[in-house]
Amino acid sequence: MQRTWFPLAFWPGALLVALILWYVLETLYRLPPPGDALQIEQVERLVGHAAAPAGLAAAGWQPVRLPEDWLHDGIDGTEVWYRARIDLDVPPNRLWAILLPGVNLAAAVYFNGELIGASQHLEEPLSQDWNRPLLFTIPNGHLRPGANDLHVRVLSYPSGHGFMAPVYLGPEELLRPSFQDRTFVQIQLSRFITMGTAFMSVFLGLIWWLRRSEAVYGWLALSTLFWSAHSLKYHVSSIPVTSFEWAGLLFLTAVGFSTAVSMFMIRFTEVRRPWMERLLLGHAALAIVVLLVLTLLGTDVMYTAAQWFVSVAILLAGINFVRMAARIRHLSETDFYLVGAAVLIVLVVGVRDWVLILGFMERSRGQYTQYAIPLLLGVLGLVLVNRFVQALRANERFTEELTATVDAKTRELERRHAEIRELERERALAEERERLMRDMHDGAGGHLVSSMALLRAKGLDDPDVTRALREALTDLRLMIDSLDPVDDDLNTVLGMLRDRMQQPLAASGLSADWRLEPLPPLRELRPEQVLQILRILQEALTNVIRHAGAARVTVTAEYDRERNLARICVGDDGRGLGDGSRRGRGL
Repeated sequence: MQRTWFPLAFWPGALLVALILWYVLETLYRLPPPGDALQIEQVERLVGHAAAPAGLAAAGWQPVRLPEDWLHDGIDGTEVWYRARIDLDVPPNRLWAILLPGVNLAAAVYFNGELIGASQHLEEPLSQDWNRPLLFTIPNGHLRPGANDLHVRVLSYPSGHGFMAPVYLGPEELLRPSFQDRTFVQIQLSRFITMGTAFMSVFLGLIWWLRRSEAVYGWLALSTLFWSAHSLKYHVSSIPVTSFEWAGLLFLTAVGFSTAVSMFMIRFTEVRRPWMERLLLGHAALAIVVLLVLTLLGTDVMYTAAQWFVSVAILLAGINFVRMAARIRHLSETDFYLVGAAVLIVLVVGVRDWVLILGFMERSRGQYTQYAIPLLLGVLGLVLVNRFVQALRANERFTEELTATVDAKTRELERRHAEIRELERERALAEERERLMRDMHDGAGGHLVSSMALLRAKGLDDPDVTRALREALTDLRLMIDSLDPVDDDLNTVLGMLRDRMQQPLAASGLSADWRLEPLPPLRELRPEQVLQILRILQEALTNVIRHAGAARVTVTAEYDRERNLARICVGDDGRGLGDGSRRGRGL
């Protein structure tokens, strides 16, 4: 089915699916706060560096309301302290905890001046906990009646990119389920998706290796590989390099993913655009060189350059998304709409996340690209795998048809060779038969005829001798007849017998009645078998002539279909053998 665009009825449905996914993700990221927990939103903030609350200045604290995004509030720094005073009437009688749903990048929590928990690394390389909820239990005895002081130290990189969400304080048994739910949605699910895309990359790479003429598999494998590397930022906390270098690597994977997926879409539409491919690969090469150099130099210009390169790569990917949506003519109807819906979802989510990254949305609402991109990659991978499976099935069908054709041709050749061999055998038999017939006719046959003529010429016409010579001549003729090709036809054999025995029967004064039904062919009816049949019937008729004293002889041939056999009977109206007959020896 050829298509040039999606029908108008498709877009509302696809948009509805995208909005439903958006709503589900918003709901997951906005999990209800733990019941009966104290939500701390009104705090004071101080920009500055200190190893512990005791080293903080008494002045300079400003009241703020959480959540706070440093980009929105113009905070220029890499470290900010937050404090709040909590009044408790009585100390709790069970274990309490503090839940930080979101911070960027790392945090340390102090309660009444004591450190109760912190991110794993508070020095470079900083822990990457921007997408990870943090839960710290408060040791028994740290909570006291009356005023309690809470301090949260937040560290971020680069400068001014920090974030602090509201803090929850309450019994640990109430906070932990919420912490576990958020950890599953934001960390464990993301880690599972990364593993899935990495496996998909290897699988598609193997298909491309087997079918290197189809670059579309290789570009999608490279896309999933870049995305797997880029998605590590969503769940990896401890990094092997500095935050600056880590950011540079993430920018490179973003450019690599956007470029690879754009190349995939160009090849997927089966409409080549060499100028677009050169633009994409040139932009990617320039981005890699510039970002690597700026990252190695350690200059903050890298962030500005990276934003431009990533923005251009995403713009080009968006253009190719739209082109792919308009030109995927070769897909089945189901694949066509699946790809279209996935593309629309990615476009909607991508615009939403880019707005969030630029600071126009609250960052505590999370990035949904980590779920939408794998969805698109999975759909595209499913379509390609389906295409690969269909190609294998078509190849199998072709192989089966080719095998069947070859087998048929082989059987035909074997049949022809068998026919040729049979013809050669029959030709050899015919030549041998001609030679034997000629030898018997000119040799033994000629001698018998000469002997009979000689007896008549000398007046020695002894009936017994003449009969013996005539029977020998008849037998010789039957032997010659048995060498004729009969093509498994017993009817022909009986015809030859009738022709040869008609004269002796008539000479004996016998009336012959031949009742011959058409008999089916007998497979492998060879000359020696023909001779045996002829001699048996000849002997039966000869006995009638010599001993039966009959006036009439009947030869019957019929086919018994139930028993699948041919029956030949010789009967006469003579006197038979009688009770005083002498038993012969069957010769």
